[in-house]
Amino acid sequence: MVSKLARRTAALTMAAALATTSLAACSSAGGSDSNGATKIGLIAAEQGPFAFAGASYLKGAELAAELEDVELVVEEGSEDPAKSITAFNKLTGQEGVGQVVCCVSSAVAGAMKPLATSKKVPLVVYGATTPDLEDPPFVLRPALLPQQGIAPVSARLVKELGITSAVHVTASDNDGLVAQSEAARTSTEAAGAKDLGTVKTLVADTDFSGAVTEILSKDADMVTVYTLGEAAATITKALREKGYDGVILANNAVATAPLLKSFGKTLADTYYSVEYTPASSIPAAAEFTKAYEEKYDEKPDLFASQGYVAVKYAAQGASEAGDGADAAKIADALAGIAEMDSPWGPLTFEDGQGTSEDFQVVQIDDAGVPQLWTGAGA
Repeated sequence: MVSKLARRTAALTMAAALATTSLAACSSAGGSDSNGATKIGLIAAEQGPFAFAGASYLKGAELAAELEDVELVVEEGSEDPAKSITAFNKLTGQEGVGQVVCCVSSAVAGAMKPLATSKKVPLVVYGATTPDLEDPPFVLRPALLPQQGIAPVSARLVKELGITSAVHVTASDNDGLVAQSEAARTSTEAAGAKDLGTVKTLVADTDFSGAVTEILSKDADMVTVYTLGEAAATITKALREKGYDGVILANNAVATAPLLKSFGKTLADTYYSVEYTPASSIPAAAEFTKAYEEKYDEKPDLFASQGYVAVKYAAQGASEAGDGADAAKIADALAGIAEMDSPWGPLTFEDGQGTSEDFQVVQIDDAGVPQLWTGAGA
């Protein structure tokens, strides 16, 4: 029997193909318009289920466009596959738009991937975390995969805090979150913590009482929580309220400004790995933070840094392709970028995927404020 998800994916793929055919004749994808302005398309997510992050992504992207002297052409996609496909076709039908920056969620990025490849217009992914999504030269992801940082941070916590056992929590219907949880599970076990199993939830769940009861029954030294941000915060709060005093390592989405404001002190003593924090000592991070605060009068978050890096990467590709380059030349230029400076430290690229060795450990303090963690003896 064909699943609803399979039918939905097939329908979206067919829609993408039809849209591609109908727009192919009028597409004018290129790196600049007739006036020589470098244009980069961006599919925004200021509405929909990821709006909590979408505004930050867009602000970071707009800052990068301003600093790199490129024009950002924005269409709303609301992290809906069908709307995002329409936005992609609309953007690439405009004069001078030779690449598109997109995608908070892996589901949307997955729906966009065949469209970008068939139209031969590069898609620069700024947020989706499903492994192996990148497919150069037309699908590229400067965004770091969280599991790149989760593995070393998990192992470090086990060793420095003397963790002997761990239980893991994940949203089992989200491939990106499952991959993050698996990175935590394998690294904690390799570092010497006994694996007490994985508690599975679903993305749509709102009642975690059963999951919390199961977690507590394991009596583990550490709990790792890789669900969506609000779910992770809710589970963490419930564990603390029921007296759990062990180590909690969570998805970094638990530390968004709205969640910190809502959950505050109940998130105290929660750890997470992250490529960017305003407290970072990395010079490029300090420069980004200063520029962002001057422009918006607020501190940037991780999502803002991801939007910033994606557009900075796209602008570098357009520059290296040269004035008037078409989408194919821009794609080749993007795929040829080997390294780039960023707020996350030096980035290197392998097969279209950004990597970094500068992940940091953050601990939420007793006041509910994230602080850089410098080690158990600090």
